Amino acid sequence: MDPTSSPSGDLDRHAQALVNDDSLSAHLKAIISFLLKNRRRLNSLMEGFRELNDDLSKLRAENEGLRNATDGECSPALLARDRITHLVMLHHHKSLLLLPTRRWEVRVLWLCAFCGYRRGTGVSIGSALNKGSSQS
Repeated sequence: MDPTSSPSGDLDRHAQALVNDDSLSAHLKAIISFLLKNRRRLNSLMEGFRELNDDLSKLRAENEGLRNATDGECSPALLARDRITHLVMLHHHKSLLLLPTRRWEVRVLWLCAFCGYRRGTGVSIGSALNKGSSQS
């Protein structure tokens, strides 16, 4: 059985047959039920992980394309517009706000790196959002 594949209906059917088998002791039935339930839970988590991994791959490809499309120098107006756009993106992705403070700084740098910001000019999420809202 492939651990990365989803549980098949065949597996469910065989596990249910074992649980319904009267010759099997109760503790073995409980173990089979527990393992099958955990496998289903793991599969649902893995599906979410696969989706996030696909999104990450797409974002990395888009980021690389944007970096290649620019020569690293942007006009001040374009740079300000892009920074506000990225701060709005950051604000709308609530999951990013759950990261610890040290990672917020990394995330702000990562989001703004392809529009002209230098990595050494990172700011905390609070001050970055304040700057973005004061310029809008």
